[in-house]
Amino acid sequence: MNSRFCIPFILFIWLLIPVTEAQAYIDPGAGSILLQAVIGGLAAVAALGASYWSRIRSVLFRRSNRPGS
Repeated sequence: MNSRFCIPFILFIWLLIPVTEAQAYIDPGAGSILLQAVIGGLAAVAALGASYWSRIRSVLFRRSNRPGS
């Protein structure tokens, strides 16, 4: 999007969005869901790292195949 049209476009969209007072609260279950998401993300990273561990190890600890070394 062209820069001279970007700011008026954003202002136009901003004026279309009504601002109302929210009558809401965050219940205790929301914290539990957030904690589960963080733990699940860490578990996914750990599983990915474990599945690629042999490739990572071979790159980090490469041995030379030269005779006499």
